[in-house]
Amino acid sequence: MRKAAVLIGMVLLLGTFWQCQRDFSSIFSGEGAEDQGVLQRAVVRSGNQFSFRLLRQLNSIGDPDSNLFVSPLSISMALGMTLNGAAEATEDSMRRTLGLEGLSREGINRTYRNLILQLTSADTAVQMEIANSIWFEQTFQVEPEFIKLNREYFFAEVQALDFSDPAAVVTINSWVNERTHGRIPEIIQQLRPGVDVMVLLNAIYFLGQWTHTFNDSFTIQSTFRTEEGEDIPCFLMSQENEFPYLETDEYQAIDLPYGEGNFRMTVILPKGDTRLAAFVANFTPEAWHKLRENIAKQTVILFLPRFKMECLLQKNLKQALSAMGMNIAFTPGRANFSRISEAEGKRLFISDILHRTFVKVNEKGTEAAGATAVIISRTSIPEYPTMMVNRPFLFFIWEKETGAILFVGKVMRPQSE
Repeated sequence: MRKAAVLIGMVLLLGTFWQCQRDFSSIFSGEGAEDQGVLQRAVVRSGNQFSFRLLRQLNSIGDPDSNLFVSPLSISMALGMTLNGAAEATEDSMRRTLGLEGLSREGINRTYRNLILQLTSADTAVQMEIANSIWFEQTFQVEPEFIKLNREYFFAEVQALDFSDPAAVVTINSWVNERTHGRIPEIIQQLRPGVDVMVLLNAIYFLGQWTHTFNDSFTIQSTFRTEEGEDIPCFLMSQENEFPYLETDEYQAIDLPYGEGNFRMTVILPKGDTRLAAFVANFTPEAWHKLRENIAKQTVILFLPRFKMECLLQKNLKQALSAMGMNIAFTPGRANFSRISEAEGKRLFISDILHRTFVKVNEKGTEAAGATAVIISRTSIPEYPTMMVNRPFLFFIWEKETGAILFVGKVMRPQSE
């Protein structure tokens, strides 16, 4: 292999889950099904755009020499649940970031629900699971409507816990561990009593066997050349078969189907000396659409590395989402989550968003898992106005009962004693 660029295919794996657009009228029939199909396609397009924007942001702020594996779908699902609690400018910013502006709240929720049902039933030969949950501090007052919406549309499990008890962290991590079949054993390390009041979780698990498996006996020991010119040992799987394939002046691309073919991995290998970070920066949804339009089946001799990796995104993910337009949701005193709690909504903000992934690719297929935790906290500073008199000011000394002004002055250059 000439360069690490092959890994872009795995970055796009879970993003292409948005691409599954088979007719779901058999799942949701009745009045409005056709309109819902139009809405579904619009939200899928928004999801794909979110995937590419997120990829480019993470690519620009992260270590260009590091592997990256991210589930835009998991992040979007967790933020979609959180969106049901956002209000005013916070809601607007989250909608823009997710590409959902102009759509009704009910339409967004219905589409997420349909997407969950569609993806988890898209291919009987592939194991695809999506789970959501909400955990909140037992003394925290949550709006019933917020719980109702996320139960109805995201199938969220909801449970109150004592966040001051270390067992709460164990309970939450156990849920993630179970839903990802042991591939993500931990998502949070601590909860701060009195500060953290809610954790919204999404977990995705994918297990798919290649439609055309690789023969173990054809796997060879070889080397993988990094962008720095270092040759590192690897095992290269190989096969000759008919695959959807495209070659342009800029890259080679191949589709590797799983099961019955509804889920696919697309591997993209830039040509020449193009560095992967530069390629990602210019790889837009339009470029992806053009690839999808032009790719066609032909016989290909493929060599693909066997690999496994785990990624944790924390600071970089928060920075990326802020740059994409939802900084207000992370800002104490500015965020508004009054649809989570009317009593404390303007004190609530997203203090952290954690994302952990796992992927393993071998001759049989791919196992992948992703989990996203959105942590809602209350600001520890009371919601009081701040007045910092550190520039020229006017002042009066007066008597309350009569209203008589005794002195008036202005301070341009304060002098201490």
